[in-house]
Amino acid sequence: MLKKILGRVLVIIIISALGFAGFKFLLSQKKSALSLPRVKRQNALPLVKIQTVKLISTKITIQAEGIVEAQETGGLVPEVGGKVIYISSHLKPGSKIKKGELLVKLDPANYNLALKQAEAALKQAESNLILTRAAAKQAILAYQLEHGTNATVPPLIAREPELNQALAQKENALAGLEQARLNLKRTELFAPYTGVVLSKNVGLGEYVVPGKELARFYALDSLELKVFLRPDELKYLTIGSSAEVISSSLEKKIPAQVVRIGGVVDENTRLIAVYLKILFRQLRPGDFVKTIIKGRQIDNVAFIPVSGLHDLDTVWTLNAAQELEFKKVKVLQRSSDQVLVQGLQNGDKILVTPLGEVKPGLKVRVE
Repeated sequence: MLKKILGRVLVIIIISALGFAGFKFLLSQKKSALSLPRVKRQNALPLVKIQTVKLISTKITIQAEGIVEAQETGGLVPEVGGKVIYISSHLKPGSKIKKGELLVKLDPANYNLALKQAEAALKQAESNLILTRAAAKQAILAYQLEHGTNATVPPLIAREPELNQALAQKENALAGLEQARLNLKRTELFAPYTGVVLSKNVGLGEYVVPGKELARFYALDSLELKVFLRPDELKYLTIGSSAEVISSSLEKKIPAQVVRIGGVVDENTRLIAVYLKILFRQLRPGDFVKTIIKGRQIDNVAFIPVSGLHDLDTVWTLNAAQELEFKKVKVLQRSSDQVLVQGLQNGDKILVTPLGEVKPGLKVRVE
């Protein structure tokens, strides 16, 4: 029993000695650490990149997509009927036609005959008028011989109704002659402007009637590009603003010019139509193209990386004490990698390094 008690006491003494030795070791280590010089905590500050702002003057460019439209389209419609005796080789879909070019001709035989008949009717009416005037003059002289030279000749004696009728017949003959000449002229159908044929609906030898559309075309000079922009983008544009049209089917940029701005905002898209005159004739109605419109010049603006913009309208700037400050800006335009903003000063240092949640006054280190 005594041996067991002595053994337990011995174990307790050994454990206590080991614990005391460990405590002394930890205490010495703590003193050693406290005796070392303190390291500055500068390395704990966020390391960031900055960009120095340089204000510039630049023209706002607006990119849009749209469809080419022909504002002037028309049909070749005869005003007289007849047999088709000539069709221009250019009257085919896709072919170009020149202003004043003869496209279709109808058989003029009947209209030449009608013209001769109208000329004969006019000669007859003129002869009748001469005879009627002569008869009226004789009747007036006879009446004055009987009743005196100062006597008032009654209208019936003076043959006034016959004279009026003869004059009317002459006017009617003149109108008939003019109509006959016009009908003969209308047997030839000319291109009203330089354009491109869209469709052809007539064949050689076919008899056509007035009002039937024989072909359809559009004017080359009437090509316009219709794009849709946000109403807030219109403040950068003016009538006459230049633009460049980019087509996948052509290798060069096509000059264009803003000519009209629509008067109604679309209820569904909240966009407004803008029309650009295309100064190039190789595009076609229906072509889907891109355009870059050059707007008015804006001063005191700067391009900054997308990473430098936060919460849509805020940049983080760095003051002289290396502390963050928040500054509101006005975003004028943005692309995939940069933003055009207004509201900064020359020399402002903006952070372009993404950070977590930060507050004004945070100290940072600059690379």
